[in-house]
Amino acid sequence: MSVAEAGWVPIRIFRDGERWSVDWCRLGAERFTDPFFEQTVRRCLSRPFNLAFRRITSLDDLPESNPHAVAPAGFLFHLSRSGSTLVSQTFAASADTLVLSEAGPIDEVLRGSRHEPGVSDEARVRRLRALIAAYGAALRGTRHLVVKCDAWHVFDLAIFERAFPGVPWFFLYRDPVEIMVSHARSQSWFMSAVNAPTLLGLSAAEAMRVPVAEYHARALARLCDAVLTYGVTPERLIGYEELPEAIDARIAPAFGISLGSENRAAAARDAKHPERAFVPDAHEKRTSADVPMLAAVERWLQAPYARLEAIRNRERTIAASRP
Repeated sequence: MSVAEAGWVPIRIFRDGERWSVDWCRLGAERFTDPFFEQTVRRCLSRPFNLAFRRITSLDDLPESNPHAVAPAGFLFHLSRSGSTLVSQTFAASADTLVLSEAGPIDEVLRGSRHEPGVSDEARVRRLRALIAAYGAALRGTRHLVVKCDAWHVFDLAIFERAFPGVPWFFLYRDPVEIMVSHARSQSWFMSAVNAPTLLGLSAAEAMRVPVAEYHARALARLCDAVLTYGVTPERLIGYEELPEAIDARIAPAFGISLGSENRAAAARDAKHPERAFVPDAHEKRTSADVPMLAAVERWLQAPYARLEAIRNRERTIAASRP
């Protein structure tokens, strides 16, 4: 029996000499119901059995397809802090739906060129297919597989579409001022000038000299530009204010998933703190923005955000004109 069929899941991809290796963990009765992939992994690794019994295999030995694997139902891309966790948590409430929320192994496959200069797009496509197939075959009873990507994975939209042609995807975004306030309070990995200077084509030293609000705005603008340059179409755009209704009305039907009462209950809770009820915070965030934030948004983000809104509004106009 293969590791995938026995309920083992990839939890880490790492460079081992001249090859990429996969670190596996036995999930047992656990499911990926936490807001983020790594939270579930940490809980599993806290058990002595999972620490004592580990398996390492070659990434390039994983088959691109598996007859037991559930194919991905859809992918969620986002501008960060834009409701994607609410969407993924809503789907994760179903016992037959496996949700991979910002899984580290997927990120390692996509950013493999950082560790393996000259890696081809064909290799990245093949590895992405193989990794997703391993997840799709790992847990019995899985009928649907939803992948929530990291925010910077919009730079790899072409890789996803080559690997999984025809699989639906959405890009979630919101007012950039609200995102900026959220990152000012608790910034994510890619918003740190120390961790991701290459996002803006700057050296680490140059990135450290950029004011925080400007760096955040420029990083978010790069994500917007990537989606716009790729040619995002209206039906793929979800504005934050459309949630949670758009999950049931647009996203779930596109993914071929029927939502039940447990999903709708999840949509009413705070995505990152499920013990709390969801409380709208858009107004509070906008009124909390300081002058440097507002100036940075105006200079770097207002134009790409307006272009996204114009594209999304085209779909609204088309929908309103339908009989």
